[in-house]
Amino acid sequence: NALGAPPKDSHHATSRLLALENTQNRAGGKVVTPEYMARARALCDKHGLALHVDGARLWNAAAALGVPPRALLVGVDSASVCL
Repeated sequence: NALGAPPKDSHHATSRLLALENTQNRAGGKVVTPEYMARARALCDKHGLALHVDGARLWNAAAALGVPPRALLVGVDSASVCL
């Protein structure tokens, strides 16, 4: 089934959102780069999906990359952060 396409089986939901976590907790704290985020945005645009970032550790990712936190949220539709 294509992303964003109606499911063939009514028991499966239609994808409408891609949610990413930065840093990736289950990947050992891996940082998601601005370049990766741009590719994710392009994927979402292609398939009509919204893009959400769980930024509970966004400041950690920004510090690791030496960029301001806003650089990691370019093109996202929504984000959550922890202060």
